[in-house]
Amino acid sequence: GDALTFTGGLDTTAAVDAGDTTGTTLFGVLTSGGTQVDLGPVTLAGTSTIDTAGGVLNVLDADGAGVDGIATAGNALTLNGGATGVLTVSTLSGGGALTLTDSGSTTFNGAVTAGATDLQLTTGTVSFEGDTSLASLVTTTDGYGLSFTGASNSVGGATVLQNTGALVLGNE
Repeated sequence: GDALTFTGGLDTTAAVDAGDTTGTTLFGVLTSGGTQVDLGPVTLAGTSTIDTAGGVLNVLDADGAGVDGIATAGNALTLNGGATGVLTVSTLSGGGALTLTDSGSTTFNGAVTAGATDLQLTTGTVSFEGDTSLASLVTTTDGYGLSFTGASNSVGGATVLQNTGALVLGNE
């Protein structure tokens, strides 16, 4: 894939606001250099990384139905917000591997279906607020919290949660 750097940030939501729900196709490394990235629906065409280097990331749901955040199409995705980046993704689908290498906090506020999932170096909380299905889950011995509050959540394989922050399993 290609390397794309948007030092002044990136906003692809105008097309969504105009009624285009097809979104953006990504294959490669998208970097913002510490500035905000606002994306409409994203489909991965290959292994990809979104790196805000401390900036904010918002992946929005185009139609409010909670089904079109990031579609991995089986491709691996790495999210890196840097130590202070706040990452918010409406939904994640497609079963591709998910790696979170760093963030101030990360929230998936809709359904998540991912393959092997690796959470590293976050300083806040990683929150899965919708129904979540992960093929496997690896965490690191860092101080971040982890929260699963969807109505139906599953993690395949033996799971050892090594993170040392708060752990929330359910909210009802």
